[in-house]
Amino acid sequence: MKIFESARLRLTLWYTLVIMVVSITFSLGIYSIQTYELTRFEAIQRERIENRIYDSAPQRARNPLVLDEGLVTEAKQRIIHRLGLINGILMIVATGFGYFLSGKTLRPIERVLKDQENFISDASHELRTPLTAMRTSLEVFLRGKKKTLSSATALIKGSLDEVIRLQSLSDSLLDLSTGSLDRQSFQELELKEVIDSALTSLAPLAKKRRIKIALRGKSVYVRGSHSHLRQLFVILIDNAIKYSPVAKGKVSITLSQKGRSVTVTVKDNGKGIDQDDLPHVFDRFYRADSSRSRGGSGGYGLGLAIAKKIMDDHNGEISVNSLPGKGSTFQVTFRKHQA
Repeated sequence: MKIFESARLRLTLWYTLVIMVVSITFSLGIYSIQTYELTRFEAIQRERIENRIYDSAPQRARNPLVLDEGLVTEAKQRIIHRLGLINGILMIVATGFGYFLSGKTLRPIERVLKDQENFISDASHELRTPLTAMRTSLEVFLRGKKKTLSSATALIKGSLDEVIRLQSLSDSLLDLSTGSLDRQSFQELELKEVIDSALTSLAPLAKKRRIKIALRGKSVYVRGSHSHLRQLFVILIDNAIKYSPVAKGKVSITLSQKGRSVTVTVKDNGKGIDQDDLPHVFDRFYRADSSRSRGGSGGYGLGLAIAKKIMDDHNGEISVNSLPGKGSTFQVTFRKHQA
């Protein structure tokens, strides 16, 4: 981005300017000290030589000793030359170092702004689709000569579906835009109870698709936000249900604890995720071109991004393993006794 290259050059200039001001200040100090010592040394040497000459010469032959002032001047010039050479080399090094350091300084800001631009672009695109659909439907209806109650009802129903989708999108965007959770408000939670709560809300979908869900594992406790962890498991289990084969799908949820870590895995036997898509499944608005696309699920590619944010807020980790045709396994890991 041109704006960042310009900012990088300006920041490099400031770094170089600050370093050179410090360097020149030190150089002036060094020059003052060196010339003072040189002058003092010259005076002492003159006095010693004069004393030796006067002691050995007759009284009438005593004349003031005149030293070659050119030697002192030459020595001062050599000091200036060397300090100038050092400062010149330092300026070149400082410029290169400043350019490198300014790049490191601005890179996180550049990344954030690029993410923000992508986020706005993707969100605008997602908002445009349902809005365009509603506008088109309304315009067609208004231009039509024969308006019936059934056609109006169908129009309202279709528009309501799009409004619901827009509300879902706005809720998801709000979840992503909110700051980190306050860990001081976290409570000790029994994960089975949280998962059971998520399963209750997903029971109608699982029943409709005839998906079998099994929850295994002992009672484990973590500190966290009940509502957000419930949302996390709703997202993971909802994905597992949607991407499992109808009437043949199986979703397995397993809880385990090892040392100070608590792990929950959500495994399905769906079509899986291509290896090229795996590194991006937690990116906002990312949808694979395979079976896990919006065409089959009606999603916006925000669910797993929200799940990752929830785990980040809980100082935990989320990962996925998948093979095409073998299903996918999402794993979340909590570290107990979080601050």
